[in-house]
Amino acid sequence: MTATTPSPEPTIWHADDSLNAFESLMWRLDRYDNLRSAVCGIEVIEGTLSSDEIRKVCNYLLQRAPRLSQRLVKALPFTNPVWQTDTHFSLDNHLILVDGGNCGLDEVFDITADFAMDDFNRAHSPWELMYVSNLENNQSALIIKIHHAMSDGIGIAQLLDILHSDIPEQVDDFGSQDGQPKTPALTVLRRSLLSREALKTRAQRSGALLVKLSRRKGAASELARYVSSLSRVLSPPDAKPSPLMSHRNDRWQFDGFTLPLDAMKGAAKSRSVKLNDIFIAGVLRGFWLYHEHAGVEHPAVPVTIPVNVRPEGKQGGGNHFVPLQISGPLCGDTAQLISVVNRQVQRKRREVALTAPMLLMPVLNSLPDSLVARQMSQQLRGTDIQMSNVPGTQNRPSLAGRPVTALYPFAPLPGCAAMISLVSIAEDCYVGLNLDSAAVTDKALLKQMIQQGFNDIFNEG
Repeated sequence: MTATTPSPEPTIWHADDSLNAFESLMWRLDRYDNLRSAVCGIEVIEGTLSSDEIRKVCNYLLQRAPRLSQRLVKALPFTNPVWQTDTHFSLDNHLILVDGGNCGLDEVFDITADFAMDDFNRAHSPWELMYVSNLENNQSALIIKIHHAMSDGIGIAQLLDILHSDIPEQVDDFGSQDGQPKTPALTVLRRSLLSREALKTRAQRSGALLVKLSRRKGAASELARYVSSLSRVLSPPDAKPSPLMSHRNDRWQFDGFTLPLDAMKGAAKSRSVKLNDIFIAGVLRGFWLYHEHAGVEHPAVPVTIPVNVRPEGKQGGGNHFVPLQISGPLCGDTAQLISVVNRQVQRKRREVALTAPMLLMPVLNSLPDSLVARQMSQQLRGTDIQMSNVPGTQNRPSLAGRPVTALYPFAPLPGCAAMISLVSIAEDCYVGLNLDSAAVTDKALLKQMIQQGFNDIFNEG
């Protein structure tokens, strides 16, 4: 008889026991309206799931991602928060069921924006799901809301893979964690101190490495090269914020649309650039059209994009990216626009000091909330547009056997005028717009202009 190999257990979604300095900052400053850190997504589903089916999906997700049943606690004022099992965990604190009353996608965007701006309950794990049934065209929607301190976009995409996986017929109710041992206070303190010790160790290793490098032949030129790179990385882009989008009220408004993935890939291939360059250029083309419509001439706007530094194959939550700043040209020549974007992004990605801003986070994290909030607010308001592109899946996913027909991503809006996100699913790219309602007073027009911007690039390819 031939022995059969048992199927491997599904990957468990996890991360470090404590937040790093950057994540701690996001968690601390979330109470300021202009520094909210909720990441949201809307999955549009064909058909309707019963409440039992939704709870079954959630229970399976909780079993495969124990982090979702943990909350953040702080042992001492000078330590980073750590994850601790929530012994009073209840799915009812995280799942909301809503009857959509036959509303459409536009109403779902509005519901999601309001949901995203609601504060997290800090006594529980920082995530929530809202299932909206009874939408028009026999559809429903699952709205996912996760605090950015828990994960970056790639980690959330991995979490959604679990959500979309084949779920066993029998899934136990995750229920209360009363039977689970609460993490002892001394363990919480030890984890917090270990996180600080690890930071100290990394600093000491960095110092030792600098000493070692300084003794190498050519060390002076290498150091000069790094200092020069550091100056470029930390300096804001030359572009000035647009007067058309200068106001802020920190009220989010959501919208979204779909792009054909083949057209995006074709536009990138025909110009020998990356798909992300086409994404950035298409958005900038749209903002140029938006300015043209308003009769405002502005040569370029400050733009920030994340650069993924997640180790290859790393699973689970946590944040593994660094910010990259460019001057985003607003011009009518699409070929020039794409070329300038590509050159700037590639040049910035090659900077040897690219990750240096993250080394400053422990310093910022040591400052009082009000002071660091004021400093970060001033810096972030100097950016007009942020963009984020997260790879999705090659196949069309399903949720409890129902096809997921769309997935719109919405990253947080940290003081800038607009945050534009993209995720690719099967043959489509889904674009989510998170806009400050005072900075962008005509959401529908901007959406139309950005769509036109991509069409211009596709047609001129």
